[in-house]
Amino acid sequence: MFAAAKSVAAYVSGSEIRQKYTLDPSHCASGGYRYLYKIFNGTHKKTGMPVSIFIMDKNDPRISAMERSSKEALFESVRRDIHVLKAFAQSKPSPNPYVLHLYEALEETKKEFSFSTERLEFSLGNRFRDFTNLPPQSITEVSEM
Repeated sequence: MFAAAKSVAAYVSGSEIRQKYTLDPSHCASGGYRYLYKIFNGTHKKTGMPVSIFIMDKNDPRISAMERSSKEALFESVRRDIHVLKAFAQSKPSPNPYVLHLYEALEETKKEFSFSTERLEFSLGNRFRDFTNLPPQSITEVSEM
């Protein structure tokens, strides 16, 4: 368990997300393009509100294998997608109930992209039995739902 907690700390070291949220030691879902996001359950340290933290490691081997132009296009797409979620979250009279609610906008460091949303149990792809980038215990949990 200590090793798992240490790996989470490595993912979010130096980020504001780590300072504001407590994360579970292992991710519970994966999502996004090629399931590059690891999705962790978390809790806001001050309010106790349950959240999901999306973390994309920029040094993931699948990203490192991309050509530079493809990698930049991916990163720009991530930035644009978060901008759209942020616009939905700020829409009036109220946010759309069918769109994922964004709590903390994208934080980008040299190592990762991260943002927080309402709590998720799994991604749609995981639910339809695509277990790419999931740890074994999460595969079992999603399979039993």
